[in-house]
Amino acid sequence: PPDALAGPATLVLHLNPHQFAFVRGVLPDEAFDRKYVIANCAWELERVPADWAPAVGLADELWLPSRFVAQAFRNAGVDLPALVVPPLLAGPARVDGARGRFSLPEDEFLVLTAFSFGSGLSRKNPMAAIAAFRQAFPDGEPARLVLKVSDREAMPESAARIEAACAGDPRVTLID
Repeated sequence: PPDALAGPATLVLHLNPHQFAFVRGVLPDEAFDRKYVIANCAWELERVPADWAPAVGLADELWLPSRFVAQAFRNAGVDLPALVVPPLLAGPARVDGARGRFSLPEDEFLVLTAFSFGSGLSRKNPMAAIAAFRQAFPDGEPARLVLKVSDREAMPESAARIEAACAGDPRVTLID
């Protein structure tokens, strides 16, 4: 209801700064009037993109999942107050039959990496994941690498390179 947006409050945005302009355009002005805005953001590299520094000006404070991410924002010149707030996760309930759904053996240790070809391979680096798996689990180890991918059509040449890197190793499963 519109009256829920009125008055002072704390607004927590679970978005990265490049998405702030969209949210600002969708929500009415009163959603931001007299609000303390906390941006709960995440990133994987040593520096957030340069265009995030000015965009983060919508926020009064950052909540970040690790000291690494906090440093990535500082490396980009962001000087907002930043609090490291790690995700709190309960242990998962056992999910029976999930492996069978994907034809994955029950008796192997699974390593998962998931990525979209549309989000840039340099961030997710599946080739490094494949190499790290092979180094950590030499042939004969009861382990399997599962690459969960999406948007192969966005980068067909890269998809072909990754498929070739997986070929010949029966311990690597590619799921689209």
